[in-house]
Amino acid sequence: MTNSLKKAIAAVISAAVIVGSAMAIPASALETKAVEADQSPVVVSFPSTDEEKTVIGNNGIEITGTAPGESSLRLQIGGKFFGTVEVAADGSFTAKLGSFQISSGLNDIELVPASGKPAAKLSVRKKNYYDVADLNYTTSGAAEFFAKTGVSKYCPSLSMGGQVLKTTNGFSVVPGDGVNAQPADVNIDLTAIGSVEYFHALVGIDDFANIAGAVTGSVKYSVLADGVELAKTHEVTLNETVEIEADIPRGARTLTLRVDNSNGTNHSDYADWVDARLFAKKSDYNSEETELFDASNSAVITAKGSVGVRLNVRNDFSAITLRPEKANETVYGRLYKFTYSYLRSMQNGDLCEVAATADQNGNYKFELNNLYGPGEYLFVADGVTEIQASKEDNAYVFADGASAKGVLNMTVTFSGKNANCLDTVTEEPDASSGIAKATDAEKTRAKETYTRYITNLENFPSKMTIGDKEYVGFSDKDFTELSRKTEKNETTKSENTNIEILHKSGLKFTLKTVFYPDYAAFDWVIYFTNITSAKSPNVSEISPAELTFEGENPIILTNCGDSESITGMPAPYTPRSYSLEETPDVTFEPTNGRSAEAAFPYYNLEYGDKGAFVVTSWAGQWKDDFSYADGKTTFSGRQEIFDSYIKPGEIARTPLTAVILYDGRDTDRATNLWRRWFIDCNMFKKDGQNNLEPFVAGVTSAVFNEMMGATEQSQIDYIEKYFNIGVELDLWWMDAGWYEKGGLPGNGGKGWNYVGGWTVDQERFPTKFKNVSEAAKAHDMITLLWFEPERVAFSLSSSDFETYGIKREWLVGYDADRNSALGPNGYRMFNLGNPEALDFMINRINSVLNEGGISFYREDLNTGSIRGIWRSAETDPDRQGMLENSFVQGHYALWDGILANENIQMIDSCASGGHRLDLETMRRAVALHPTDYNYNDMPAKHQGSYGLASWLPFAGANTGTGGNVTDTSKYNMRSAYRQAMILQFNVDSLSAEKQQIVASCEKEWRGISTYFYDDIYQLTNNTASANEWYSYGYMNSEDQSGFALVFRHFGANAPESQNIRLKGLNKNDIYEITFADSDAVISGSGAELMSVGVPVTLAEKELNDGSDSEVIYIRRTSSAVMYGDVDGNEKVTVDDALSALQAAVGKITLDDDAKVRSDVDKTEGVSVNDALLILQYAVGKINIFPIEQ
Repeated sequence: MTNSLKKAIAAVISAAVIVGSAMAIPASALETKAVEADQSPVVVSFPSTDEEKTVIGNNGIEITGTAPGESSLRLQIGGKFFGTVEVAADGSFTAKLGSFQISSGLNDIELVPASGKPAAKLSVRKKNYYDVADLNYTTSGAAEFFAKTGVSKYCPSLSMGGQVLKTTNGFSVVPGDGVNAQPADVNIDLTAIGSVEYFHALVGIDDFANIAGAVTGSVKYSVLADGVELAKTHEVTLNETVEIEADIPRGARTLTLRVDNSNGTNHSDYADWVDARLFAKKSDYNSEETELFDASNSAVITAKGSVGVRLNVRNDFSAITLRPEKANETVYGRLYKFTYSYLRSMQNGDLCEVAATADQNGNYKFELNNLYGPGEYLFVADGVTEIQASKEDNAYVFADGASAKGVLNMTVTFSGKNANCLDTVTEEPDASSGIAKATDAEKTRAKETYTRYITNLENFPSKMTIGDKEYVGFSDKDFTELSRKTEKNETTKSENTNIEILHKSGLKFTLKTVFYPDYAAFDWVIYFTNITSAKSPNVSEISPAELTFEGENPIILTNCGDSESITGMPAPYTPRSYSLEETPDVTFEPTNGRSAEAAFPYYNLEYGDKGAFVVTSWAGQWKDDFSYADGKTTFSGRQEIFDSYIKPGEIARTPLTAVILYDGRDTDRATNLWRRWFIDCNMFKKDGQNNLEPFVAGVTSAVFNEMMGATEQSQIDYIEKYFNIGVELDLWWMDAGWYEKGGLPGNGGKGWNYVGGWTVDQERFPTKFKNVSEAAKAHDMITLLWFEPERVAFSLSSSDFETYGIKREWLVGYDADRNSALGPNGYRMFNLGNPEALDFMINRINSVLNEGGISFYREDLNTGSIRGIWRSAETDPDRQGMLENSFVQGHYALWDGILANENIQMIDSCASGGHRLDLETMRRAVALHPTDYNYNDMPAKHQGSYGLASWLPFAGANTGTGGNVTDTSKYNMRSAYRQAMILQFNVDSLSAEKQQIVASCEKEWRGISTYFYDDIYQLTNNTASANEWYSYGYMNSEDQSGFALVFRHFGANAPESQNIRLKGLNKNDIYEITFADSDAVISGSGAELMSVGVPVTLAEKELNDGSDSEVIYIRRTSSAVMYGDVDGNEKVTVDDALSALQAAVGKITLDDDAKVRSDVDKTEGVSVNDALLILQYAVGKINIFPIEQ
């Protein structure tokens, strides 16, 4: 930039005036609060805890402490003088504050020494209610009870509404089981607390309830006074948040909070009572409507879809009233707990949504569902397009997401008076671009981090102990670098560097590091081998990933793994989050040696103003620790146990660690940054270029009891049955039970569990599947075949070992003297860490696949004690973890040997569902059957579809079992719309109508399947509630088209209509919205469709229980001019203002389109005034250009 241009810009900024707004950014907002140079002599001993600093009702408080050397203290509350406190000769003091001196909400108290030394400061909170959780109460009839804590080890707090509302202010109760079970009661003695008039609470089944097989929990809540029912809810289900309130009769002695199981069972009925409160006066709930707007210093702001306001309130509040100039007939107000920014707060999910219409004065009052406590909140009103705003340094206003300091024309209803109702608001960061491509800044930060790791090996983020010496990194004099080589890999779009290092013991370490320059990503793994002729010293406590991230408010975003319902978790792959400020130490690990069993080793760590994806990849027993203290989050990821010497020539390795760095905290953008890296750089590409295409599969497992009752002809016949009803298949799936002795027990077989021989039963499959594959090929299909190579079912005395060529010494823990091996229930583990056994298995599997013309290898693993088997087999205390390590290496090598088979296109990773989904496994496979969890639990399947696709872009789902094999609906079919849809019907038992549904849905799926590798968005709160809707969708960011799946769940209280707010659209573009089941056509701007949303009515009731579904199709019809976006990158920045200024003074020439985007002031040509307006827009001083008004 030239000096003349710098001066011109400086002149523009200094001359800037506010257009369209009277709000300015005060200098104080940019200042950092000074740190006191001297420590206060005043030490407060009471109150010290949050509980002690809370005053209820008409109570006062005594502040005690010491002030050595002081004679007196000035008592100030909210900056006002309230008297002098004498200091005794021994330095002690007592300051008594009466109730009348303390305002409702937060009170800033200062004790100022007469000497002029620094004051002691504390905050006291006054509440006009009693929290029931803090009172003495009794319980009866509860099967389980959790007071002021979470119901699962994974969540320390109560959690409702899809993890939107988390708190310890409450309790959870499980009612009795059975139709005639006694209710679970919490009884409060009202005589012990004085007169109360009003009760209020939020209730719902805890998000972390142990569902143990099905999301079927449902309860009814009621409030009773002396046995008389005052209030009762509808049947409440998982992830729902419901308000309950009651007026308490005068003279009532006992208040009972009751929970009944509503369906005859207490299955997963973890019923939360949150913010349960008793008010002496009902008016204390919402007594003070406080004006925030200043008409004398205001201007009108306009929006296409929504306006918002962010406040940091100091008092409890229950309602917000807006006075817009222009608004829809019905406006939807949504309240969010603030996190980092406007956009990130909305991604939390709303605490509540309230519909309001104008009263006779044009006011829209939004009665919230709770009395929300002090803190920072975002309130968004969808459907307000014009409203006045006034200057307020302690608040932000928003118009379609664009921000400026100020407050809307509004009031807030508080619980009691507080002279200072607003506190300092967190600065709003620059708006996220939302574009899921790494920025130059992100790429630079990743490159610098990666280069620092590998350039100076002192910085390499690993640690280990060799012998008795601990090492951090590899810079110690005991290490010598031998070689370093970097190569580019076009398939993975990466730069791969191998660094060989020799330790003085003769251990050679190879650091395999990979940098992905276009994705701000890198990964690494450490191999080590003994190149001497003697065993090495023990290598122990080896961790390849010792990472530190600096930034406040760290949050881990991840998923539930598979089968966590067993350990007290929600349905598989439900998204979940952890605040490390609330729980500073969190450990994740699988339960049984399978990498995704009750765990999920993928994390999105948000911290400060940035984030990082961190992944531990290990197809065994791993352990990840997160810890937070003093603004720093540390991460350690490793194999759970490794303490072993290395034999001569033996190779060991660490888990792989992968990291992606990004800026800002935009969860949607981060999710899609991850997906693009995974899709482009990780997914297996047989030809080195193209990813696996989404497909529709057919399978007869539910017809022929897996493959136990199947024959070659039955498989060929079923392929034809599907095509005869108009269903096109891409893959034919053949599961367990095809091998000798694997048939039906009644027909001479031993069942599908009799595994180990891997020889085709030619009585049932005489051509070894060749004819099946040929029949499939005639329809342009391929075939898939199931194996389970790690499990052997033979009795150790059986001749089947000899018959099928399996050596007993290939079993884990084999003892020749005792002819025994390790394994549960008669099963043994085939040791893939044995090179001879590994070679045998690769050859055996490839032989079966090639002879049968199979293109897709499906692998299962149903051993339930892998971790225990490994530990039991490692009898040498100096070889702990080595068996597991070689086994995991062997398993990766097995798959590499199968993928090297030119006939094999892909592997399906199944281990009792989705128990093995680590990154290196998924670099070789997809997950077609990612869970054995209840296939007919459609709400859980919906959540899982989004949760899986957020991390693993290719997964499958079947259409259901039981009654769903002979019957179906659009709802059930659409619930299986994943990248692979697996049809498992008894085609002959489907009516003609149902056959038509299958055929039409297959065509519908093909129409949307082209978007499965595009950006994904969750469009509703994260919910499996029977009484709520769930929606997610995909958008192609380039051509701005996509679709959304919408599901109305089966609850009696699920609404028939709802607005679905889209994501990923360009605010100023115009879109056409159409539907699969409706002739309606909607047109609107991106801003409108993302704020007000798409109105959807689901009244067809595709299932008798009321379940319904819809597909929304999204298509951009016109690309509007984005004024101010001079460089055409779909955002307005200071750089655009600079370009406009350079054009105005003749330094550069703009093309015609850029000139149109630059001319924002309604005058012809690009001028300095245009540059000024663009600058004001970029820094948030205005939110609309004159040309748009």
